[in-house]
Amino acid sequence: MPRKPFRRGRRGPAGNATPAAVIATTPGFEPGDNGRVVTHGRLRAFAKRAYDIVAALALLALAWPVMLLAALLVASEGAGPVFYRQDRVGLHGRIFSLVKFRSMRTDAESDGIPCWASHGDPRVTRVGRVLRTLRIDELPQLWNVLRGEMSLVGPRPERPYFVARLALELPQYDLRHRVKPGLTGWAQVSYRYGDSIEDAAQKLRYDLHYVSHQSLCFDSRILFSTVPVVLRGTGAR
Repeated sequence: MPRKPFRRGRRGPAGNATPAAVIATTPGFEPGDNGRVVTHGRLRAFAKRAYDIVAALALLALAWPVMLLAALLVASEGAGPVFYRQDRVGLHGRIFSLVKFRSMRTDAESDGIPCWASHGDPRVTRVGRVLRTLRIDELPQLWNVLRGEMSLVGPRPERPYFVARLALELPQYDLRHRVKPGLTGWAQVSYRYGDSIEDAAQKLRYDLHYVSHQSLCFDSRILFSTVPVVLRGTGAR
């Protein structure tokens, strides 16, 4: 059965509401004049960058044995690279190369059509399924954090293929690019994994709330909330 790279999904919490209506009713979203997100000053940006570096280094110090084991397991499963690089859209729409442990077969997108992962996706390897369930496959993105391409907390970066299409469907989608993408985010701890436009609309509500209310305290809250999500394997595909 052919895979559907981009689809409209089932009805979610928004019922019959269109994606535009979902965004319009985003709780706590407070754009500035003419829909512009209020930007923060240099001091706060410096504090967040320092927070990211210190926390990323601490996480690397704790996680390196797990990352080493993950690399050995991926390498032992057969031909193919241990790490996987993929273009994602970052701050102000800039493209960067996201790094993660390879969790799918090397021919996962041999047809050249980008596709969201689905439940029980046959493209995922045996080791990859464990890595994805525990989010271990995302740990190499700490390197992206140290390089300044990502933050520990922020909207998850999406692929250019999907960004172009979601921006056409969802008003204000590009506002999530006013901040750096994150290793985890408010949408990830508040909503399930999404594979449709309706799911993307729901998650955008949480992303816009974060953009408007970001702070180091909020970042810490999200980081702590990520722990039970990882331990439960919630939303993993």
